[in-house]
Amino acid sequence: MIKKPALLFGMLLLSACASQEKISSIDTGMSRQQIITALGNPDSEYSKDDLEILTYRNKKPKALSLKHEDYQVVLINDIAAEITPETRLVK
Repeated sequence: MIKKPALLFGMLLLSACASQEKISSIDTGMSRQQIITALGNPDSEYSKDDLEILTYRNKKPKALSLKHEDYQVVLINDIAAEITPETRLVK
């Protein structure tokens, strides 16, 4: 019989892989709508004039790490111009 903590840990590992797989499925040149279709609604947004930044939080940081990597998609005129990881300390 599998214990619940072991099962939960396995599910978390699989979902972390799926999250990174989603990020790798997007590329520059995609429209805002294509990004949202692939990744879902962003966790936060910033916009000014023709520039927009969509931030997706990686809710599954690497085990035993003090760093947390989120992803930002920079859009210019609703087209992805850059996709970057944003590293910050875990609180």
